[in-house]
Amino acid sequence: MREAYEAGYRIFDTAELYVGQQADGTPSINEKLVGQALKPIRDKVVIASKGGLYWNNDHTKSIPNAQPDSLRHLLEGSLKRLDVDSIDLYYQHQEDPNVSPEEVADLMGQFIKEGKIQYWRISNASADYIKRANAVTKGTAVQTRYSMMARKAEQLLPLLESLHIGLVAYSPMANGFLSGNIKQNTQYDQKSDLKPHATVFSKRYSKSSATDRTVIVPLE
Repeated sequence: MREAYEAGYRIFDTAELYVGQQADGTPSINEKLVGQALKPIRDKVVIASKGGLYWNNDHTKSIPNAQPDSLRHLLEGSLKRLDVDSIDLYYQHQEDPNVSPEEVADLMGQFIKEGKIQYWRISNASADYIKRANAVTKGTAVQTRYSMMARKAEQLLPLLESLHIGLVAYSPMANGFLSGNIKQNTQYDQKSDLKPHATVFSKRYSKSSATDRTVIVPLE
């Protein structure tokens, strides 16, 4: 991360949900790593994090929870792990069908008034959700998947432009598919790498050749 800063990166995006496993099996909590790496240059970078989404017991499915008490608890935890007084940009990680956008936006407005976050917005949101939330507390950015192979986000661009909201693209290299480094039969550890779970990859078997061969093909 420090090398990224030296190369010109100024926005560092993480989330409470991002928890991995180190080689020795111990947990690797992304927010703590980001906070430690950026602490000496805190005033020169923008830190973004997210809350409102958690893993089930075996880390196979993420579940939204944007209840006010839960979001406040998650935010306090993020502040502690990042070792900062305020998070520059804080996202609701995903829509929660059990909590209205107005209620979430009102809570985010409270966080801003309390100085715990500077700006807020939502990741993976529909146009209706964005409009309703923005009417309560002005948002700054929407984060969504966007690349040459995933272009649904373009449908949101006119709305975001009209509301003066920025778009933050995640997976702009289509989970690495556009990097040129993905080879046929490339294998990934399903516990430590998200690529096997990404919709942009799929194993299919070609029946047109004499010998079946496994290939990775785009789905989006």
